[in-house]
Amino acid sequence: MKQLSMIFSEFVKLKTDEKTIKASIKEALLNSKMYQDRLAELQTMKADLKMIEKTITDEFTKDLDKLDNIKIEIEENKMMTTDVALTLLLKGESVEVEHEGQKYEAVMSAKWKKVKQYALLLH
Repeated sequence: MKQLSMIFSEFVKLKTDEKTIKASIKEALLNSKMYQDRLAELQTMKADLKMIEKTITDEFTKDLDKLDNIKIEIEENKMMTTDVALTLLLKGESVEVEHEGQKYEAVMSAKWKKVKQYALLLH
């Protein structure tokens, strides 16, 4: 467990360094007049593009509804395959799929989030 803690501490330090550097770059960009001018032009162009996209996509309402349903089904299938793969992995079984002659293997990763600690209020 000590090794995991040390690796995690290094991860947190690197993320902090990354955040500091990105903030410095962002501040420099915000102070650049040329950057701000181009940004304003870009926002105008984006608004124009949105109008054009809306005009065209209004003709495809049925297809867009179908696309929304497909996206939902894809997410559901992802969740199911993840659940099955994790179950197989925990059982010590092979986590591999073959589709159209191509083999696929599951790739797992862990995400970390801060644990909220609640203080007990004593009256």
